[in-house]
Amino acid sequence: MEQSDYMNNLDNGLIEDIDDFHKLLIRIQKIKSIDVNNKQYCITNLPKDLEWLEKTICFTKSFSDYLVFSNGSNCAIPMQNCPLDISENNKTVTIENTPFMKYKESVKEKYRMLIHVLKELYNTAMEMPDAEKVRTTILNDFHIDNNIHLKHPEFVMDYFFYHIYNHVHITEHYKEVLNMLKVFEYLYYKVINHINELEFDAESIKPIVEKY
Repeated sequence: MEQSDYMNNLDNGLIEDIDDFHKLLIRIQKIKSIDVNNKQYCITNLPKDLEWLEKTICFTKSFSDYLVFSNGSNCAIPMQNCPLDISENNKTVTIENTPFMKYKESVKEKYRMLIHVLKELYNTAMEMPDAEKVRTTILNDFHIDNNIHLKHPEFVMDYFFYHIYNHVHITEHYKEVLNMLKVFEYLYYKVINHINELEFDAESIKPIVEKY
């Protein structure tokens, strides 16, 4: 091989390394920081936000059950026996008409933001190299054979934030929603492992890129 051919091959290899390195950095950043209405959501905040979602959904279920019990007993609602929102920053306001309680707009805004994050998380997981294994785990371990509600969690979760009076839907989908949150927790840790792998790959290329 002539010297010029050797140098051309070397240059082409270096260009590919630099290109791969920058693609990895962009990919890592896109996964770690999700754009939500021109604001950046750090994916590492998700575990505590999943916990927030679960607590809020459980509270909705308790309040919905209480409304049905109170109406069924034909008695005025004894608010002293009502499930209470005892979170650090009270999420609800009391209203005079059914369902007698609604979530504050700040809560709904946070919920909408998390729905967007969960969709992005699911899409990322389905693009990973072991996506087929992830689908199998969802089916076998979480017993979900139709992923439509994972792709669009708002289809079932909206009722827990916007339609508290719909006791039938809340009761029918309560366990399903809690199970979905477990799936999203599983997907979170799968995605974090994927990020670690991408960062390892980037670090392995970095010395070559920096050398030139």
